[in-house]
Amino acid sequence: NVFLADTVIPMGKFSELDLDEQKKGTLYLDSQALENLQILDIMPRENHPIEKKNNSLFEYMDKTVTEFGRRMFKKWLISPLLDVKSIKQRQEAVNDLLSNLTVVEKFQEGLKKLPDIERMVNKTYNFTNRKRLIGAFVDNFARARLKDCLSLLKEMKKIEGLIEMFQEYIPTFSSQRLRELTLFRDLNGKENSKNDGIFPRINHIIEDLEKMVEVSSDGEILPSPGVNAKSDEILEKINEIKNSLQEYLETQKKLLNNDKLTFAHTKFDYEIEIPEHLVEGAKKPANYVITSKKKGFLRFHTPEIEAYVKQLKEVQEEFKQVFVPFVCDYFKKFYERKHYWQQIISCLGELDCLCGLAVLAASMKTKCLPQVIAMNDRPIFNLRDMVHPLVADKGRP
Repeated sequence: NVFLADTVIPMGKFSELDLDEQKKGTLYLDSQALENLQILDIMPRENHPIEKKNNSLFEYMDKTVTEFGRRMFKKWLISPLLDVKSIKQRQEAVNDLLSNLTVVEKFQEGLKKLPDIERMVNKTYNFTNRKRLIGAFVDNFARARLKDCLSLLKEMKKIEGLIEMFQEYIPTFSSQRLRELTLFRDLNGKENSKNDGIFPRINHIIEDLEKMVEVSSDGEILPSPGVNAKSDEILEKINEIKNSLQEYLETQKKLLNNDKLTFAHTKFDYEIEIPEHLVEGAKKPANYVITSKKKGFLRFHTPEIEAYVKQLKEVQEEFKQVFVPFVCDYFKKFYERKHYWQQIISCLGELDCLCGLAVLAASMKTKCLPQVIAMNDRPIFNLRDMVHPLVADKGRP
């Protein structure tokens, strides 16, 4: 019922398990080290009850404003860098942001308004499988998931504007990594000026996906004309039946000499809602069958309306059989652009982490820029006039 073979395996990214974490340029910390160093959680000890506030290193240092940024920063702490060059690049980026806190504040203010796009994107990938949508169409599941995807695209269109905030500050950045993260890269791979920007422009990709659907006058999300020939044919039939129903309503307005008549969709679809005084006693046409009522109004069906509604339901059922495959294809097109979605999530997450470190550094009374040297046979760990961060957080000297 969960269709793992059709969803997880085709959409997964698999690689060999490498137990030698140091080859990846990070230090491996086991669970015992993480606990003893109080990296993530502080465990209560005998005669030392844990405080309500979690004074772990992660909670002290985390100044990210997004869920995906927070997850990335947690990975940074549990797998700290070993490569000296990478460490220095991160230090340079934080130092540049520390010198430009105005843009950091503006960027994080806009960034925190984004939803958890990483989770939403991954969730959308699951609906490329047709079986997931067909089984739940009774509850308009496919249309609801498509609506969710369009809401996600709407949020993602705001991302380019966030990166635009950095453009006037880029010439002042000495950090190559920060320039890479904040310079736009065209989708054809061209470089932005002399620097290798890695942030892709995605708004025109999003617009192409948005153009594939349209919202009807009654709020339904439908394939745009020309996108799917079969759906175009069926939607034309649906519109013809709806137009016939509207024309029939006009004839009833003339019959009862009242242009206020409307269709209601309550107990039944396409009930004619008529002021009660117009159909009292002998005034009610013989072919009118009462279906429901509300204060001051009666609602009716006629044999003609029932015939039209029957045709409409048959065609709408036919449309459902076309709509689900269309939605699956739509999600597949979304998935085909996964490289760009992953790239922007990775860049935004890294920028969130770097900005968070800059905010943290700005809030610290005592701080320094550590000098990191490459490992050799004679390790050096030299501290001068330093302060323990958890002690500092308590306001102690």
